[in-house]
Amino acid sequence: MTAEGTIVRAEFDRQNPPAQPPRGADPLLWRLSYQVWTDHQPAVDQFCQAGACRDAFRPWPCPPRRLAMVGLLAAAGSRAPWASLNRAGHFR
Repeated sequence: MTAEGTIVRAEFDRQNPPAQPPRGADPLLWRLSYQVWTDHQPAVDQFCQAGACRDAFRPWPCPPRRLAMVGLLAAAGSRAPWASLNRAGHFR
């Protein structure tokens, strides 16, 4: 937020977000969300490669991966990042 109380939105590539939070993003939320985003990557069999997801046979993108993107969007200043999810939990 700025001194005037307006929300600053940080732009980033949703397919390949940077490890360091963009200017204006919440650094703690960004780093936590980015760690989950990097842990939950697709494997060659189209399941998530994270241990807990592999044990549960979760197809990719898994719920933690989708939640990580919501966290990145929230850290970047989106007011309602979950609003861009469709019924299957994928981003539009």
